[in-house]
Amino acid sequence: MCFNPSKGNTCYISVPSADVDQIFEKDPSSEDEFDDAVSQIILSDDEEDEVGLEYQSAIDWDSYSDSEEEDDSSFQTKPVAVEDGETAVKNKIAEWVVSCRIPHLHVNSLLRILKTEANLQYLPLDTRTLLKSKRGKLTFIDVPPGKYYHIGVEQLLISFLLQLKSQGIPIPNHICLFFNVDGIPLSSSSSSEFWPILSRVVGFPNVFVAGIYHGPGKPKDVNQFLSSFWKDIMDLKSRGLTFMGTRVAVSVTGMSCDAPATTFLLNIATHNAYYGCRKCTTKGSWVRNVYKDLAPKRGGRVTYPDIDAILRTDCSFRNRSQIQHHDKNGIRSIIEDIFYDIVKAVVIDPMHCVYIGVHKKLVGIWFNDPFDNVRMSAEQLSKISMFREWLCQYVPSDFVRKPRSVKDFPRWKA
Repeated sequence: MCFNPSKGNTCYISVPSADVDQIFEKDPSSEDEFDDAVSQIILSDDEEDEVGLEYQSAIDWDSYSDSEEEDDSSFQTKPVAVEDGETAVKNKIAEWVVSCRIPHLHVNSLLRILKTEANLQYLPLDTRTLLKSKRGKLTFIDVPPGKYYHIGVEQLLISFLLQLKSQGIPIPNHICLFFNVDGIPLSSSSSSEFWPILSRVVGFPNVFVAGIYHGPGKPKDVNQFLSSFWKDIMDLKSRGLTFMGTRVAVSVTGMSCDAPATTFLLNIATHNAYYGCRKCTTKGSWVRNVYKDLAPKRGGRVTYPDIDAILRTDCSFRNRSQIQHHDKNGIRSIIEDIFYDIVKAVVIDPMHCVYIGVHKKLVGIWFNDPFDNVRMSAEQLSKISMFREWLCQYVPSDFVRKPRSVKDFPRWKA
C-alpha cells in the first residue's frame, strides 16, 4: 500500500487470490513458517513507506484519477523488480548454506538477525523454509532387508530443464542419461549403508539422485531395488518428456559402476570368477602365489591369460550363450531392458580397474617385492619420495589429495 500526501490518494498492490488461498491452505509446521509465508505478501510498516516513496516518484499523480483502470503498467513494474531482488537474495543465501555446509542452527541464528535487526522481512526464520525442504511423511518401499525411497526421474529432468531455461541455455531435443549405483557404508561399527541411484545428463555436470536405499546390507533382490527406477526410464523412453509444449526424447546411454556393484546389478558372476570377464568369453586360470623361500603356502588368484578369446555381444549376453557367466539363481535383471546394447553400455570403471587396480599392483611390486631383481633400491625410493613431496607445492588447491611419499604407499588414492 502507498499514500500520496499531495492528493490523499491511496493505491493498493493487488495480490492474486490463488496465492492468498495457497498460503492459508498450507499447513505450516510452525508459527515462524506461517509468518514467513505471509510476510512475502503483507509488507511491514517500514517496507510500506519505502515502497510508497518509490511509487510517489514513479507515478504521474496528475494524470491518475479514481476512475482509471487498476491494470496500468506503471503499477506492475516496481513490485516485480522488488520481488525478483528478494528472490535472488534468498537463492544466494540458500546456495551458500548448501555449498559451504553451514549447520542449520547457525543459519537460523543468522536469519533471525537479518530479519529483526536488518529489517529484511522477506527472509524466513527457519532454514527448512529457505531451502524449501520437503515436508510431510515420505513414502518408503520395502526392499528387504531395508527400505527404498524413490524421488522420480521425470520431475528431476523437468527441474533440470527449468534451470537451463533460466540460464538462457537452449533446451535440447534429446536427453541422454548416464547413471551409477554404489554402496556407501554409514559407519564402521554397523552394517548400515546407503545405495543411491545417481543419474547425470550427458554433456552437463548436473548429478541427480533418482532414488536411495537404506538398510543393514545391500538389497537382496536387484529387480525389487530397481523396479521404480526401471518404470520411470521405460515410460520416458516410450513417450518422451513434455516440457512447455515441446517433446524431449529421453534415452539411457550407459552405466558406470565398480566391479562388485556391476555384478550385483547385472546378476552375473563376480569379477574374480572363472567366467567373470564382462567383455569376452575367456575362462580364467588359478595361479598360486610365488614366495621367496619357495615353501608351499596357500593363496593365489584367478588370471586370464587368453588374449584372443571370443568377444561378448548383446545377443550372446541376452541368450545366455555362456551360462557360467550368469548367476546360478537364473534371475534375469530388469536392467537389461534399459539398454540397447548391454555389453557396450556397461562401461569398465577405470578408477578401480586401472588406477588403484593394475597400476597400484605394479607399483606395489616395484616398491615391496621380495625379489631384489624386481624391487627398487632404497636410494631410488628415496629420490621418488623427495620428488613427490617437492611436487606438492605446485599442485593447485583444486586437488585435495596431494602426492605422498613412498612410506605412505598403502594410503595412496586414485
